[in-house]
Amino acid sequence: MSVVVSSPSSEQDFPSTGSWEDQARFCLRYALLAPSTHNAQPWLFRIVEGAIELRADRSRGLAVSDPFDRELSISCGAALFNLQRAGHVYSRISN
Repeated sequence: MSVVVSSPSSEQDFPSTGSWEDQARFCLRYALLAPSTHNAQPWLFRIVEGAIELRADRSRGLAVSDPFDRELSISCGAALFNLQRAGHVYSRISN
């Protein structure tokens, strides 16, 4: 299932009383703001069975400037880092 996620608004919008999925979607907004090579945004996120999956979207790879997908992997790592940081910050709010 695909979910459209908009940019984060503010901390007051965090669904502290919402479900885990609502909180995960909120944190994913920050992951999507991660920098990527040529703004390719080569990642796919899915919320599945109480977990967030991150997959590299190889169709968004840059065959000429990044033939071995090194920068694609780094971009996915940046998105994962943003998600991790958002989860850490907002876990303090929900407790």
